[in-house]
Amino acid sequence: MTSPPKLVLDTNVLRNKDFINWLSSEYHGMVVTSPVAYMENKRQLIGNKKDPDKLDDLLTNANITVEEFGKKEANIAALFMAGREKVCPECGKIDWADTMIYASIGNPPTLLVTSNADDYPSDDRVKTPAEIKRQFSHRRRQSSYHI
Repeated sequence: MTSPPKLVLDTNVLRNKDFINWLSSEYHGMVVTSPVAYMENKRQLIGNKKDPDKLDDLLTNANITVEEFGKKEANIAALFMAGREKVCPECGKIDWADTMIYASIGNPPTLLVTSNADDYPSDDRVKTPAEIKRQFSHRRRQSSYHI
């Protein structure tokens, strides 16, 4: 039996308390987030005059780590941005945050978990929280067949 893949959580998924609770209780693989998603969540908490330390508490309690973003990830992001046509309809620029988050997933079988799959390339490694729950739920399903 192989171990479950590493999951990289997008900014919006870190705010999904139900999914984070599910991860904490049922997912047995490594769960991380990118430094960009961490920064975006911290900024939003501070901007909304909420306690930014709550994010750190959440990450600690859910055993979610913040990955490093180094030269390798920067290279992936640069290559991705160079070939990306999708731009923000309001400002006409490429979304750097999403590009850097996507670059953080590294090699297969790591998966990116996001509620905004349309923000990323059509890729079988980009999953929604619902897809992850369906794929990795450990609850036994009762058989509909009887002896």
